[in-house]
Amino acid sequence: MTSTMTLKRVLTLLIVLTISGSGVLFAQTQTEAEPVDPDSPEFGRFVQALADVEQIQDDVSGEIDGILNTFSGGEEGFMELHQRVQAAGGAPPANVEDEVVEEYQEIVEEVDEVQMASQQEMIDLVQDRGLSVSRFNEIIVMVQQDSELQQAIQERR
Repeated sequence: MTSTMTLKRVLTLLIVLTISGSGVLFAQTQTEAEPVDPDSPEFGRFVQALADVEQIQDDVSGEIDGILNTFSGGEEGFMELHQRVQAAGGAPPANVEDEVVEEYQEIVEEVDEVQMASQQEMIDLVQDRGLSVSRFNEIIVMVQQDSELQQAIQERR
């Protein structure tokens, strides 16, 4: 995995774990984080937790793709309708049939359930590795800003 891919995953993890309600505010993380030593056992646990969380993300991504493909218009049709709904402030466009709107809403609910379950699973895995979610987020921010930590992750894999 390239450094760019790792950075994108780290940013995604930061967003997912912060959104879950167990994360810390980004501003607090930047100013109050205790540095992490890439040779420390804590960093080793972080790398293991990161790998666990990335595996969950990969699994969930496939599961969500499968859900979206059940939409009568396929994944592309779902994404097009979703963009239209978002552009309309969350309301389905008036020219969309009621059955399609209902199907869309069911898929959105199913995807939300999968995402919520995966967020909890990621939180549990991070904690099982001996890290708090807030510390995991702090280290993610440090990794995001430090190419040496990014390299240390690659070397530990």
